[in-house]
Amino acid sequence: MITFTDVSGFITVQDGGRVGVAHLAIPTSGAFDKYSHDLANRIVGNAHSAATVESLRSSFSLISESECVLAVTGAPVNVRIDGVQLHMNAALHVPAGVTVEITSVHLAMRTYVAVRGGFVGDAVIGSQSYDELSKLGTSPLRSGSQLAVGNDYEREVTSAHAVVKGVHLSSHFVAEVSIGPRWEMFPEAQQLFSQTFTVSGQCNRIAVRLEGYSFSWDTDARLPSEGVVYGAIQIPVDGQPLIFGPDHPTTGGYPVIGVVSESDMSVIAQLPPGATLQFKRSST
Repeated sequence: MITFTDVSGFITVQDGGRVGVAHLAIPTSGAFDKYSHDLANRIVGNAHSAATVESLRSSFSLISESECVLAVTGAPVNVRIDGVQLHMNAALHVPAGVTVEITSVHLAMRTYVAVRGGFVGDAVIGSQSYDELSKLGTSPLRSGSQLAVGNDYEREVTSAHAVVKGVHLSSHFVAEVSIGPRWEMFPEAQQLFSQTFTVSGQCNRIAVRLEGYSFSWDTDARLPSEGVVYGAIQIPVDGQPLIFGPDHPTTGGYPVIGVVSESDMSVIAQLPPGATLQFKRSST
């Protein structure tokens, strides 16, 4: 059992998500920065779908009842074990009863903690992931929250001396986008690839809202509600784009002008408010 203490901020359990249930209006959920989630699991030898802890610019401590192996990836944080500063993106061997302190430095957005075997929370519809939209899954962690450790590992732990490449850190990013199903609804659709957008402060696991160029479309037109996917760029009535994250609704009535490539969504998950974003058209 691992106990979380001194929790400050929004911390959730995330795994591979609820796959194959969108037709029931249930979001997929799962880790927002899939690259960092997978990296943490890979370092400790877990299956890629093993549950990790996703921390949004939060600070907290944890104590394990027994010896364990951890990995911390994603947005940079200070990691101290028994007061000693250690590396991110590497296997950390933690003795029983020793305090691990994780302190946000507010660079990028989301940090991931994996334990060898995976965290065990409350499984709902095949996933332990907390869904910010529907509130399904393991409740956000608070001081005193406890999670068991599972046996969801499938390979050896990465060498304790190997530090691997971590998250992409940048205040500007160019994301690859495929043309969306309602591209033709926008007279100036090509502006998607010539404008620079700014990440707003209104961002969560449901969507990343952008500021900048405002797209015009016939808002009197009535679209039937249609399926939307992770990475979809939707244009609401105000014309300001939003990019759907892992907890997005499964259907929507506003037009989708494009879809961000899944690999680039891991970077977008880490862009802080004020960062700038451009789009380029996918070659595939």
